[in-house]
Amino acid sequence: TIIVVDPFSTGALLAVRASDLGYRVIRVLSDGDSPVASLVADGMAVDYVATIIVNGDTANAYEEAATAIKRLPYKVHALFPGAETGVLAADEIGARLGLRGNGRDPILSKARRNKYLQGETVRS
Repeated sequence: TIIVVDPFSTGALLAVRASDLGYRVIRVLSDGDSPVASLVADGMAVDYVATIIVNGDTANAYEEAATAIKRLPYKVHALFPGAETGVLAADEIGARLGLRGNGRDPILSKARRNKYLQGETVRS
């Protein structure tokens, strides 16, 4: 089982490919009302085994999402952000699930979403 956080745009391709390879896919939405949620091309349908919605951008919200995932009857092998909107949630939830990843450094999470901060982080 893999998790794709915000499987929109190219993240939808990741979810479809994982499903095609036989993985169960859990969809995590970092925002239930995301304006980019409609950015899924036709033909990118995935039969997700579960959908978890993160309720806010707080430590408690990420903990609740991780707990909901842990309650599912699946062993999670990997978690990926599917879009830029899912980077912070992927970092936070992945760390709470004990998965390999980028860690929970909020500065680095923001740098992965912001090109200016990426440059400044690399320069320092």
